[in-house]
Amino acid sequence: MKKILSILIFSVAILLWGVCLFNVNAVSATTTTIKFQSAYPQSSVVTPNLKLFVKNVEKYTNGEVKIKLFWPGQLVETKEAFNALQRGMIGGLSCSMVAFVGIVPEAGGEWLPYAWENSSDFVDIYLNRGYLDLMREALAKHGIYYLAPLSGGANGLITKFPVHKLEDLAGKKIRALGLIGETVRLLGAAPVSLPATEQYMALQRGTVDGVDFSLYTIEAYKFYEVVDYVITPPIFTPGLLSIQLSAKVWDTLSPKNKEAINRAAEQALMQAALYAEVNDRRVDKFCKEKGINIIELPPEEIKRFREAVFPVYESHAKKSDLCARQVEIIQKYWNEKGR
Repeated sequence: MKKILSILIFSVAILLWGVCLFNVNAVSATTTTIKFQSAYPQSSVVTPNLKLFVKNVEKYTNGEVKIKLFWPGQLVETKEAFNALQRGMIGGLSCSMVAFVGIVPEAGGEWLPYAWENSSDFVDIYLNRGYLDLMREALAKHGIYYLAPLSGGANGLITKFPVHKLEDLAGKKIRALGLIGETVRLLGAAPVSLPATEQYMALQRGTVDGVDFSLYTIEAYKFYEVVDYVITPPIFTPGLLSIQLSAKVWDTLSPKNKEAINRAAEQALMQAALYAEVNDRRVDKFCKEKGINIIELPPEEIKRFREAVFPVYESHAKKSDLCARQVEIIQKYWNEKGR
């Protein structure tokens, strides 16, 4: 009898252990880990905002979804990242969409010159004027769920020569790529295509007379050693990055977790906007300390600069119905503001 009782107790113990093991595996099986690559190094200004996004995704989904961050080249080459995202080879990506205008015409809508004057403008345009919905509609056609834009801070002309009027740019060689290069060309300069890593040497050697780039790089990339001027207002205030998920990942998530991830993305957007404003003021102070001249264009010249680049808007509006709607939103916004 004792032997039978011992066997029964042992059997129940095994059964309970099996149930516990099953439950642990069930919890593990319901956890989705998304491999997410940033196009920017860990030292970049976007990183704190990505880390907030990662933290909040896990928090708001109660651990059911986790984001694992990877840095440039760790999963795929940066130039292949967008294609890898479309195919589901990676689950998420943070990048500047300006590099993919040839694939997604609407991506150019994030880099229209003078489209917003500060972070408050771009947040209002995206969240309250329907711009975010347009970006999501556009990216959905390419197998991508667009989560949110992130401010990368002011992006504009950093030069070795002074610019007080539009004519001062005539013939000057400015490092600028793609859509930004077209903007620079309309301002009268000659756009030069160079990798970001070659800008310092190009400025130092006089291969280019200036760059159109994020202003924080004056300190971060030590451009203060090889430039003398910053022209304000910057052309892109702020320049935008974005966070996206592969539709192959997004479509597997529950409605509750989708809502949670959207919430986490919006909080990252808001933090990025605030952080960029603070960082831009810090960059301004740094420039003054290093003797970099900050030239503020007078109102009449700002108007001329804006008018000079208007063909970018006309060209963009012709690319698709969504592009035309992007231009309409921006034009309506500024008409309401009396600009």
